[in-house]
Amino acid sequence: MAFRDWFRRGGGEIEEAATKALTPGQVPERAGYSYGIPRGGLNEVNSSMGGATGTDRRSQLEQLYESYLSCPWAWACVNAIARTITAGGLVMDWNSDTGEGDEKPPDKPENVLALERLISWCNARQNIRQLMRNVVIDMLVFGDAFIEVTWWGELPVALYNLDNPTTTPLADEHGNITGYVQVTESGQRAEFEPRDVIHLSLDAPRSGVFGVSPTQAASLPITAWLFAAACGKEMARKGLPPNVHVDFPAGMQPGEMNRWRAQYQAQNVGPRNIGVPVMTKGGARIAELQAGKLPDVLAFLDQKRDEIIATYGVPPSKASIIESGNLGGGTGEEQDISYKVDLCAPIGELILEAFNFSVSSQGFGIENWRAKFREVDYRASTVVETIRDMRLRNGAWVLNRYKAEIGEPSVDGGDDAVLVDRQNLVLWSDMSAMSKAMIASKGAPAVAAGETPPGGEPMAPGAPDAPGGQDGEDGKPQESLLATQIARYRARVAEALAVTPITEASGGTAADVYDQLSVNFPASAIAWVKPAKWSGPRKVLVKDVDTSGRDSWDASHQPGEVAVFTSKLRKRQRKDRELKPVVLVKRPGAGKLLIADGHHRFLAYEKDGQAYVWAYIGTVGSEHGKWDELALSQKRDKAA
Repeated sequence: MAFRDWFRRGGGEIEEAATKALTPGQVPERAGYSYGIPRGGLNEVNSSMGGATGTDRRSQLEQLYESYLSCPWAWACVNAIARTITAGGLVMDWNSDTGEGDEKPPDKPENVLALERLISWCNARQNIRQLMRNVVIDMLVFGDAFIEVTWWGELPVALYNLDNPTTTPLADEHGNITGYVQVTESGQRAEFEPRDVIHLSLDAPRSGVFGVSPTQAASLPITAWLFAAACGKEMARKGLPPNVHVDFPAGMQPGEMNRWRAQYQAQNVGPRNIGVPVMTKGGARIAELQAGKLPDVLAFLDQKRDEIIATYGVPPSKASIIESGNLGGGTGEEQDISYKVDLCAPIGELILEAFNFSVSSQGFGIENWRAKFREVDYRASTVVETIRDMRLRNGAWVLNRYKAEIGEPSVDGGDDAVLVDRQNLVLWSDMSAMSKAMIASKGAPAVAAGETPPGGEPMAPGAPDAPGGQDGEDGKPQESLLATQIARYRARVAEALAVTPITEASGGTAADVYDQLSVNFPASAIAWVKPAKWSGPRKVLVKDVDTSGRDSWDASHQPGEVAVFTSKLRKRQRKDRELKPVVLVKRPGAGKLLIADGHHRFLAYEKDGQAYVWAYIGTVGSEHGKWDELALSQKRDKAA
């Protein structure tokens, strides 16, 4: 029973402890050992890169430093990464900020303001960008970086870079850090408590105290590049001399041979002696074995250069290498994204995690705020402006937000979102009305052709049971938005037809009109057709046709015949065809066109509600003529 109670209490305590973060002093000791730490722990005497090599750590770090300074590609890659990460400087950011802009950050507490003061003045010689840049460079060259933290009581008041080759962490056999010690080349010695130093390490395959840098991983191509560069330097210094073989006479003494060799070096080797011939006497023979191979050296240098930048993970453009073709390398944007996300961001996060824990949390006791590297927009100005314009046009931004983004004052009405396409500008608040208007405009041609809308509702203004067809308070019909749109559409069609003539050659059209009329009229009655000037067939507005004598037309008293033509018209228009053209005459001084033939077809178009009639137009030279007699003696057409 007592055990059960103890277990229950212990379980509760364990659960409570598991929900709280433990401080470093509360973490239980580990049982395993760290790679690279000898028996008895690590100190400044026995620190080494590996027990197998026996090379002291300081000597190897000095070699890495010399490689970084001597190889321009190592220098370019390391500095490109360091500058990219630290370009925006270090700023404080609210942890609860989602980046969506929907939450306003609270006022900064006093401890956050105190840390910002430390960031703005970290020491008397460096600013925070320089300090963090040196941290990144140390990590990329040596694999580790050390930041010294100076305390005033319980608050950090200054930050400094510690020289990496002369600084060594002190650790027990399990890798637990007990302190740091710095011993300079002059024998100066300084000791630090664990809280006095922020130790940052890159990833290491065996998880030791020290990290592995890309400069160390690229030691082989860097060394090969340095040897090749030295070879090319000597070749250029000597003027690219060929390799020659000299066959001296058998009786020549060694002293004379050495003297000739010295003369050859002085007179034929070096930039000043390029082009000087080799002269001999006494029977000596010279043969060229191999010309200078500077192109091979340059190609080898390029190969090693590519291996070096690949080890660092830096795209060629970031190291000032101009590529031609770039086959298989992806676009420049893809390389830039990979460079920032896969290379710079992880290194930056390693630094920020250590800084936020050691300085922000442990030093200033800050919660819900964190230090971060400010992002820098590297995009081209044209790309940025294109994105801003797109957001404004699709309504994601309002005009005043756009103007605030570029530092311009707001304007009245600039808080209303709009949609801009190639032809229209519409407020998003009017989008419902715009949608209905678009539907009406799309359906207008079908309604004009006599089609019934989906659902069967009338769409013409004033039609029975049409939406808004009932009388309003003022006694006038209430036109719906749909009916109004159709009426306006028909008006626009009529205006377009009035200014869009379709003309053909006069001779061909006259012959077509004559052949059409000759079926129902004698030659004497249609002789006037050939001299007239004709156009069409085309659409002619109904309102432009003279209907003043409609009561005298035979067609006006034959509704059955007109109905037959109306039915034919609808069937043909479904197939994008028209009835046989009406023959119209344009007379001088007359405002409207006279129907010479086709009264039934004209009435069929009119009855069907069409705004136009399909017709030929003939221009004659006098107001009266045979066309008047043809109109008065109009007979029923035999064919449609």
